[in-house]
Amino acid sequence: MEFAEMTALVTGGATGIGFGCVKALIRKGCRVAINSRNEEKLETAARTLKEAGLATDSNMMTVSADVTDSGAVKRMYEQIADTWGPVNALVNNAAISGGRKKLAEIAEDEWDRMMHANLRGLYLCTREALAHMYERKWGRIVNISSIAGVSGKLLASPHYAATKGGIAAFTKRLAIEAAPYNVAVNGVAPGLIADTGFTHMIQGDLLEQYLAGIPANRPGTCEETGELVAFLCSEHAGYIIGQTILIDGGAST
Repeated sequence: MEFAEMTALVTGGATGIGFGCVKALIRKGCRVAINSRNEEKLETAARTLKEAGLATDSNMMTVSADVTDSGAVKRMYEQIADTWGPVNALVNNAAISGGRKKLAEIAEDEWDRMMHANLRGLYLCTREALAHMYERKWGRIVNISSIAGVSGKLLASPHYAATKGGIAAFTKRLAIEAAPYNVAVNGVAPGLIADTGFTHMIQGDLLEQYLAGIPANRPGTCEETGELVAFLCSEHAGYIIGQTILIDGGAST
Protein backbone atom coordinates (compact mmCIF):
# COMPACT_ATOMS: atom_id res chain seq x y z
CA MET A 1 0.00 0.00 0.00
CA GLU A 2 1.39 3.39 -1.01
CA PHE A 3 1.45 6.28 1.47
CA ALA A 4 -1.16 8.18 -0.59
CA GLU A 5 -3.63 5.34 0.07
CA MET A 6 -2.97 5.17 3.79
CA THR A 7 -4.90 6.51 6.75
CA ALA A 8 -2.70 6.85 9.82
CA LEU A 9 -3.51 7.57 13.44
CA VAL A 10 -0.85 8.99 15.75
CA THR A 11 -1.84 8.97 19.41
CA GLY A 12 -0.32 11.71 21.53
CA GLY A 13 0.53 13.33 18.21
CA ALA A 14 0.19 17.01 19.04
CA THR A 15 3.64 17.53 20.55
CA GLY A 16 7.14 16.06 20.78
CA ILE A 17 7.92 12.73 19.14
CA GLY A 18 4.30 12.20 18.17
CA PHE A 19 4.25 15.48 16.28
CA GLY A 20 7.50 14.49 14.56
CA CYS A 21 5.76 11.31 13.39
CA VAL A 22 2.78 13.31 12.15
CA LYS A 23 4.98 15.60 10.07
CA ALA A 24 6.97 12.73 8.57
CA LEU A 25 3.84 10.82 7.57
CA ILE A 26 2.19 13.88 6.04
CA ARG A 27 5.34 14.65 4.06
CA LYS A 28 5.21 11.10 2.65
CA GLY A 29 1.68 11.77 1.40
CA CYS A 30 -0.31 10.00 4.11
CA ARG A 31 -3.64 11.14 5.57
CA VAL A 32 -3.01 11.60 9.28
CA ALA A 33 -5.38 11.79 12.25
CA ILE A 34 -3.69 13.50 15.20
CA ASN A 35 -4.90 12.39 18.61
CA SER A 36 -4.56 14.11 21.96
CA ARG A 37 -6.85 14.60 24.92
CA ASN A 38 -5.74 18.25 25.04
CA GLU A 39 -7.80 20.22 22.53
CA GLU A 40 -5.62 23.33 22.86
CA LYS A 41 -2.53 21.35 21.86
CA LEU A 42 -4.44 19.85 18.94
CA GLU A 43 -5.45 23.29 17.71
CA THR A 44 -1.85 24.50 17.95
CA ALA A 45 -0.55 21.45 16.08
CA ALA A 46 -3.09 21.83 13.29
CA ARG A 47 -2.38 25.54 12.93
CA THR A 48 1.38 24.94 12.84
CA LEU A 49 1.04 22.33 10.10
CA LYS A 50 -1.22 24.52 8.00
CA GLU A 51 0.94 27.61 8.39
CA ALA A 52 3.97 25.58 7.29
CA GLY A 53 2.10 24.48 4.18
CA LEU A 54 2.31 20.81 5.19
CA ALA A 55 -1.33 20.06 5.82
CA THR A 56 -4.87 20.90 4.77
CA ASP A 57 -8.23 19.60 5.88
CA SER A 58 -7.94 16.92 3.19
CA ASN A 59 -4.87 15.20 4.64
CA MET A 60 -4.99 16.08 8.35
CA MET A 61 -7.64 15.89 11.04
CA THR A 62 -7.58 16.19 14.83
CA VAL A 63 -9.37 13.77 17.14
CA SER A 64 -9.67 14.59 20.82
CA ALA A 65 -9.90 11.45 22.94
CA ASP A 66 -8.55 9.85 26.09
CA VAL A 67 -7.00 6.64 24.74
CA THR A 68 -7.43 4.89 28.10
CA ASP A 69 -11.24 5.16 27.72
CA SER A 70 -12.57 2.31 25.55
CA GLY A 71 -15.70 4.24 24.57
CA ALA A 72 -13.68 7.29 23.55
CA VAL A 73 -11.32 5.10 21.52
CA LYS A 74 -14.20 3.48 19.66
CA ARG A 75 -15.73 6.87 18.86
CA MET A 76 -12.34 8.16 17.68
CA TYR A 77 -11.97 5.30 15.21
CA GLU A 78 -15.52 5.79 13.99
CA GLN A 79 -14.86 9.49 13.41
CA ILE A 80 -11.78 8.70 11.34
CA ALA A 81 -13.53 5.93 9.39
CA ASP A 82 -16.51 8.17 8.58
CA THR A 83 -14.12 10.66 6.95
CA TRP A 84 -11.36 8.57 5.39
CA GLY A 85 -12.07 4.91 6.01
CA PRO A 86 -10.44 2.52 8.48
CA VAL A 87 -7.03 3.20 10.02
CA ASN A 88 -4.35 1.07 8.39
CA ALA A 89 -1.28 2.60 10.07
CA LEU A 90 -1.29 3.11 13.84
CA VAL A 91 1.44 4.86 15.83
CA ASN A 92 0.95 4.22 19.55
CA ASN A 93 2.77 7.18 21.07
CA ALA A 94 0.48 8.51 23.82
CA ALA A 95 2.11 8.14 27.23
CA ILE A 96 3.13 9.94 30.38
CA SER A 97 6.62 10.20 31.87
CA GLY A 98 7.67 9.59 35.43
CA GLY A 99 10.65 11.84 36.00
CA ARG A 100 13.74 10.42 37.70
CA LYS A 101 12.37 8.85 40.89
CA LYS A 102 13.65 5.93 42.91
CA LEU A 103 11.27 3.07 43.61
CA ALA A 104 10.73 4.07 47.24
CA GLU A 105 9.54 7.49 46.06
CA ILE A 106 6.75 6.06 43.90
CA ALA A 107 3.37 5.82 45.62
CA GLU A 108 1.03 2.95 44.77
CA ASP A 109 -1.50 5.18 43.03
CA GLU A 110 1.30 6.74 40.96
CA TRP A 111 2.48 3.26 39.90
CA ASP A 112 -1.06 2.31 38.91
CA ARG A 113 -1.56 5.55 36.97
CA MET A 114 1.61 4.89 34.97
CA MET A 115 0.52 1.34 34.08
CA HIS A 116 -2.93 2.58 33.12
CA ALA A 117 -1.72 5.48 30.98
CA ASN A 118 1.14 3.80 29.15
CA LEU A 119 -0.21 0.28 28.61
CA ARG A 120 -4.00 0.42 28.61
CA GLY A 121 -4.19 3.05 25.87
CA LEU A 122 -1.82 1.06 23.67
CA TYR A 123 -3.93 -2.06 24.18
CA LEU A 124 -7.24 -0.35 23.41
CA CYS A 125 -6.04 1.50 20.31
CA THR A 126 -4.35 -1.60 18.93
CA ARG A 127 -7.36 -3.83 19.56
CA GLU A 128 -9.63 -1.40 17.75
CA ALA A 129 -7.31 -1.15 14.74
CA LEU A 130 -6.58 -4.85 14.29
CA ALA A 131 -10.05 -6.00 13.24
CA HIS A 132 -9.99 -3.83 10.11
CA MET A 133 -6.34 -4.59 9.41
CA TYR A 134 -6.95 -8.33 9.60
CA GLU A 135 -10.02 -8.05 7.39
CA ARG A 136 -8.12 -6.10 4.73
CA LYS A 137 -4.95 -8.18 5.05
CA TRP A 138 -2.71 -5.14 5.45
CA GLY A 139 -1.59 -2.90 8.28
CA ARG A 140 1.27 -1.29 10.14
CA ILE A 141 1.55 -0.72 13.89
CA VAL A 142 4.47 1.12 15.46
CA ASN A 143 4.69 1.25 19.25
CA ILE A 144 6.83 3.98 20.78
CA SER A 145 8.88 2.45 23.57
CA SER A 146 12.05 3.97 25.06
CA ILE A 147 15.68 3.23 25.72
CA ALA A 148 14.51 3.13 29.34
CA GLY A 149 12.75 -0.14 28.51
CA VAL A 150 15.99 -1.87 27.53
CA SER A 151 18.69 -0.09 29.52
CA GLY A 152 18.93 1.11 33.09
CA LYS A 153 21.49 3.79 32.25
CA LEU A 154 18.94 6.47 31.39
CA LEU A 155 17.96 6.70 35.08
CA ALA A 156 14.28 6.92 34.23
CA SER A 157 11.85 6.04 37.00
CA PRO A 158 11.25 2.29 37.51
CA HIS A 159 7.51 2.47 36.80
CA TYR A 160 8.15 4.27 33.50
CA ALA A 161 10.86 1.77 32.55
CA ALA A 162 8.51 -1.09 33.38
CA THR A 163 5.84 0.19 30.98
CA LYS A 164 8.35 0.75 28.18
CA GLY A 165 9.81 -2.71 28.63
CA GLY A 166 6.26 -4.02 28.59
CA ILE A 167 5.62 -2.27 25.29
CA ALA A 168 8.63 -4.01 23.74
CA ALA A 169 7.35 -7.40 24.94
CA PHE A 170 3.82 -6.61 23.72
CA THR A 171 5.28 -5.69 20.32
CA LYS A 172 7.04 -9.04 19.96
CA ARG A 173 4.03 -11.11 20.97
CA LEU A 174 1.52 -9.20 18.87
CA ALA A 175 3.82 -9.27 15.85
CA ILE A 176 3.65 -13.08 15.76
CA GLU A 177 -0.14 -13.00 15.83
CA ALA A 178 -0.45 -10.27 13.21
CA ALA A 179 2.19 -11.28 10.65
CA PRO A 180 0.05 -13.90 8.83
CA TYR A 181 -2.44 -11.12 8.06
CA ASN A 182 0.26 -8.96 6.43
CA VAL A 183 0.21 -6.66 9.45
CA ALA A 184 3.71 -5.65 10.54
CA VAL A 185 4.05 -4.71 14.19
CA ASN A 186 7.26 -3.05 15.36
CA GLY A 187 8.54 -0.63 17.97
CA VAL A 188 10.84 2.35 18.15
CA ALA A 189 12.82 3.06 21.32
CA PRO A 190 14.12 6.64 21.39
CA GLY A 191 16.96 7.71 23.62
CA LEU A 192 17.53 11.36 24.49
CA ILE A 193 15.39 13.38 22.07
CA ALA A 194 15.28 17.19 21.99
CA ASP A 195 12.03 19.13 22.46
CA THR A 196 10.33 16.46 24.56
CA GLY A 197 9.06 16.59 28.10
CA PHE A 198 12.16 14.81 29.39
CA THR A 199 14.71 17.14 27.78
CA HIS A 200 12.71 20.14 28.95
CA MET A 201 13.08 18.77 32.47
CA ILE A 202 16.86 18.20 32.37
CA GLN A 203 19.03 21.21 31.60
CA GLY A 204 22.50 22.52 32.42
CA ASP A 205 24.89 20.10 34.11
CA LEU A 206 22.36 17.27 34.10
CA LEU A 207 21.91 17.52 30.33
CA GLU A 208 25.67 17.52 29.88
CA GLN A 209 25.85 14.38 32.00
CA TYR A 210 23.44 12.63 29.65
CA LEU A 211 25.24 13.88 26.54
CA ALA A 212 28.54 12.50 27.86
CA GLY A 213 27.08 8.99 27.47
CA ILE A 214 25.99 9.51 23.86
CA PRO A 215 28.65 8.83 21.20
CA ALA A 216 26.84 11.15 18.76
CA ASN A 217 27.32 13.92 21.37
CA ARG A 218 23.87 15.41 20.82
CA PRO A 219 20.22 14.67 21.45
CA GLY A 220 18.21 13.19 18.61
CA THR A 221 15.36 15.11 17.05
CA CYS A 222 11.65 14.41 16.85
CA GLU A 223 11.98 14.65 13.06
CA GLU A 224 14.62 11.89 12.95
CA THR A 225 12.42 9.67 15.06
CA GLY A 226 9.42 10.47 12.88
CA GLU A 227 11.28 9.46 9.72
CA LEU A 228 12.10 6.06 11.23
CA VAL A 229 8.48 5.56 12.26
CA ALA A 230 7.28 6.57 8.80
CA PHE A 231 9.55 3.98 7.21
CA LEU A 232 8.15 1.27 9.49
CA CYS A 233 4.67 2.30 8.33
CA SER A 234 5.64 1.92 4.68
CA GLU A 235 5.14 -0.89 2.17
CA HIS A 236 8.89 -1.49 2.26
CA ALA A 237 8.89 -2.50 5.94
CA GLY A 238 6.67 -5.55 5.61
CA TYR A 239 9.48 -8.02 6.36
CA ILE A 240 10.50 -6.25 9.58
CA ILE A 241 8.48 -8.07 12.21
CA GLY A 242 8.44 -7.70 15.99
CA GLN A 243 11.51 -5.50 16.27
CA THR A 244 12.07 -2.60 18.64
CA ILE A 245 14.60 -0.35 16.97
CA LEU A 246 16.75 1.89 19.14
CA ILE A 247 17.33 5.46 17.97
CA ASP A 248 19.68 6.78 20.63
CA GLY A 249 22.86 8.16 19.07
CA GLY A 250 24.78 5.08 20.17
CA ALA A 251 23.99 5.43 23.89
CA SER A 252 23.10 1.75 24.21
CA THR A 253 26.02 0.49 22.13
